[in-house]
Amino acid sequence: MTHLLIRFKQIRRVQVEIEDINKIVNQPLPEVIELTIPGGTGKLSILQATLEPAESGERLHVEILCNFSVKVKQSIIYNTHLQLTVELLPSYIPEHKTIATREVKVTGLHLISDQYSMIKDTSSLLGSLMPSALKTIVSATLFSTRAVLGSKTVNAVSQYLSLYLTGSKQKIIDYHRVDIEEKVTQVFQSDAIAYRLDDAVFEERIFAQYGQQIIVENGRLYFVFHP
Repeated sequence: MTHLLIRFKQIRRVQVEIEDINKIVNQPLPEVIELTIPGGTGKLSILQATLEPAESGERLHVEILCNFSVKVKQSIIYNTHLQLTVELLPSYIPEHKTIATREVKVTGLHLISDQYSMIKDTSSLLGSLMPSALKTIVSATLFSTRAVLGSKTVNAVSQYLSLYLTGSKQKIIDYHRVDIEEKVTQVFQSDAIAYRLDDAVFEERIFAQYGQQIIVENGRLYFVFHP
């Protein structure tokens, strides 16, 4: 009966609860992203995403919880939770029977200070990397960010580690902000977050057969059979 109502345009679209889409989006998480770190490795783990209608009523607002960590010489020197806010549009690809996202834009990135947050003093790591000649000039008492950054003989790794001497978790995030925002945008526009409809679920099978698009209208999400 449902098939006939859709085929003869008696049912043109159905409203979908945001909670159901949240379950779909979170199924593939956590998603781990590698970040470029001078002399080390950086990992951004997308742990959770919560969708709700944006204030405009025509897009979706997403709150994303992430964990960001940095490791240099097998030592974790930084770890923190981050909250990103994103606005995007849902998208449906009929030929692949897949729900995805498009027009992804990061609108905010905030540091969360909790029990998982830490920053390590990198003085000992810097000391092991600095040229011997520079060690005699820059003593332990003068071992500062300004001294390291001001030296033309210090490599990129040492310059990066010198950021940690300030003890500011926010400065580290500011340094990586552009890279983090770009990587998160790429993930939400990639197959990593895309969801293929399940034929074993009646509603999903129906939409896979007849669905054309997904829209947000007046703060409500709709599966559209006949635009």
